[in-house]
Amino acid sequence: MGFLAVVVDWVGLAVAAIVWGRKPFGQVAGRYVAAGLFLAMLGDSRVLGWAVDVSDSVAAYLWVSSSLLILIGGVCITSKPETVRPLDDGHVVRIATVLEIVTVCAVIFGGATSPGTRIVLAIVLLVITARQWRVVRANLWLHRQIEASERHFRALVDSTGDVIVRVGPSGLVEYASPAARRVLLRNPSSMNGRRIDEFVHDLHDTDVLGWLTSPSRTASDHLSFLAARSDGTTVHIEASWARLSNGYMLALRDVDDQILMRTQLEFAARTDSLTGLANRAYFEAELGKRLLTCGAATVMFCDLDRFKSVNDMNGHSVGDALLVEVAKRLSGAVDDALIARFGGDEFTVMLQAGLSRSRAMAAAERIKAAVAGLYDLGSMAFAVSMTVGITVEQEGSVDEVLRCADIALAAAKVAERGSIAEFETAMYETAIHRIHMDKRFRSAFAARELSLVYQPIVDSVGGAVVAAEALLRWLDEDGNPILSAPEIVDLAESFGTMAELGDWVMRTAFAQAVTWAELGWPIRVSVNVSSQQITDAAFAVRVTKALLDTKLDPTQVVLEITEDAFLEGNDAVLASLETLRGSGVRFAIDDFGTGYSNLGYLNRLPIYGIKLDRTFVAGLGERPEQEPIVRAVVGLAHELGMVICAEGVERIDELQVLQELGVHFVQGHLTGYPLQPNEFHDLLRRGPYDMRPANSADSLRQSGLSDRAT
Repeated sequence: MGFLAVVVDWVGLAVAAIVWGRKPFGQVAGRYVAAGLFLAMLGDSRVLGWAVDVSDSVAAYLWVSSSLLILIGGVCITSKPETVRPLDDGHVVRIATVLEIVTVCAVIFGGATSPGTRIVLAIVLLVITARQWRVVRANLWLHRQIEASERHFRALVDSTGDVIVRVGPSGLVEYASPAARRVLLRNPSSMNGRRIDEFVHDLHDTDVLGWLTSPSRTASDHLSFLAARSDGTTVHIEASWARLSNGYMLALRDVDDQILMRTQLEFAARTDSLTGLANRAYFEAELGKRLLTCGAATVMFCDLDRFKSVNDMNGHSVGDALLVEVAKRLSGAVDDALIARFGGDEFTVMLQAGLSRSRAMAAAERIKAAVAGLYDLGSMAFAVSMTVGITVEQEGSVDEVLRCADIALAAAKVAERGSIAEFETAMYETAIHRIHMDKRFRSAFAARELSLVYQPIVDSVGGAVVAAEALLRWLDEDGNPILSAPEIVDLAESFGTMAELGDWVMRTAFAQAVTWAELGWPIRVSVNVSSQQITDAAFAVRVTKALLDTKLDPTQVVLEITEDAFLEGNDAVLASLETLRGSGVRFAIDDFGTGYSNLGYLNRLPIYGIKLDRTFVAGLGERPEQEPIVRAVVGLAHELGMVICAEGVERIDELQVLQELGVHFVQGHLTGYPLQPNEFHDLLRRGPYDMRPANSADSLRQSGLSDRAT
């Protein structure tokens, strides 16, 4: 047995030498153990009587020293239990323990019975006990750490918002975290032992267990399904998962809020926030899909007439409210159509594929009719019309189809506001011509190639020239008109230069009136004002500035405004007119009876007079049915305390009827063509016209020398 002890010591020493430089034996603990084994070997050699001849007391000291060294090594290993690695450091303790037990057995069975030997034996047993206590202490510490880690993990699982579910290989739920109460409205314990698929709303839609067991699935794949709650409702779930040695671990997350937010964002991305209609981006995307699948599309461009004036005079909140109401009417006008707010007051409509031209045009008529009419916005009401451009089964790209519809819209505006125009190839040339004319107009305006002529307004009884109406002209080098005055105004409104043009007309006409007044003829000057001008929020400021710059007496100014301008601006326009009337400026309704005539406005507006349109004057004296209408209008003007002027008077019998009916002033070719400023000056110098009933037209013209026209 002593021989066995020596062999064990030598083997232990060899092992210690081999792993001297390795962890953990390369550390201090391993070196102490190796030194202790070496001393134990020397002591064991004494037992067998080999090698050296030493006394029993020396051998005892060697064994004691060996035990102490091994004890120190054990202390070094276990003094910091948290550093113990069971698969590494534990080997050192096991080896040392086995070697010491073998040594003690060798001593006992080898016959070492001296007192020194017994002392050594007691010390070795003490060392073994101490070292094992250290090992037990380390194991207890590790156990407490594992328990603490488990408590931490369970607290983490219990506090997370996701439902943590452990599923066995057969699909049975083995554990569900407390979050199941909030997410699935289920008691976690009630889920145990049930198949995971029982909690899926539609098994035909999602097979959870089949998904988990699929070999093609990896932990990076996320599973989404609709889960059934205990109260019958559902919740959208997104599950992350991991494979375990005996099942699966799932983290079920409630994504209802995320899906709702995603839905809202997608809705916002394709919807106009004000009207709820589709927006431009979505419309263009859908148009692109239609062209890709069908090769052609029927598209409309719809524009609210003079909407800008509503915004300018009443504020954007009123304009927005009007757009919302228009959108409601548009939505109910046609079926199976995509309607979008393209921008501002422009709307686009894409009709269903394959419509015939007649059905497409009928749809356009329904849209126009649905939108047109009065809109009551609380304290204000507006008369609205819509102009429509349409292209039927148009081929091409998205931009090309939209361009065709836009060109048709422009053509409709030129023809008549509130009308419908279908795209034709020839409209390309018209559009190009308009662009060319706009450039030419801007150049002409900058170069002062525009001019004003003046047509006399004459007292129907006394024949005196009481006023001059300023009329806009744009002539070429030969004196031929390039565009008529209405065409010039339409061009200026379309391209945003109306305010600048209107300022120039007012300043020029006001300055001319000042010149005539300085020469001794302080007559009034009458200036036409477009709807776009009067609905400009700065209209009153512009007029006032023109008066101050030219030093014209405001009482010498009459601004002629069409009826529809009052309907568009409403209270804001009235406030602007009242401001100007307070300074002395007068207003007259031009072309009375041809627009949206609402006699209720006459009693509210600060109107000085009415200008009776040529359509009522023509035929007086020849067609008896005309006279009652004119008589009624003249009577209305008299009742309201307004003056009335008849436009377009060309025959002497027309003048005689107007005189009999009590018309105050007349204007037309009978009393004078539009004249250049110097010619008008000559007319003033010749004195009043001879307005006697027995006079002939030629005599009347000669009396005023009014045939010198330009």
